[in-house]
Amino acid sequence: MMFYTIAPIESLFPELYADERQFVLIERGNIQMQVEPIDGGQGRIIRLISTDPAHYLQPALQPGMLVDLDNNE
Repeated sequence: MMFYTIAPIESLFPELYADERQFVLIERGNIQMQVEPIDGGQGRIIRLISTDPAHYLQPALQPGMLVDLDNNE
């Protein structure tokens, strides 16, 4: 079966995406990050949302790195 649609696959087959991960947006300085919360008040960086290319070169901001969710710098 093939679907030709602009609808997201999640809306066509919601039962396949029922246990989807939850993400939050946090801001550190002028850098927004999409983070997946994990235990201990920390989160794993999923992606950066920034227009400054230098932010993407910082090793501490790479996807997969851990950040404190309680720290509001």
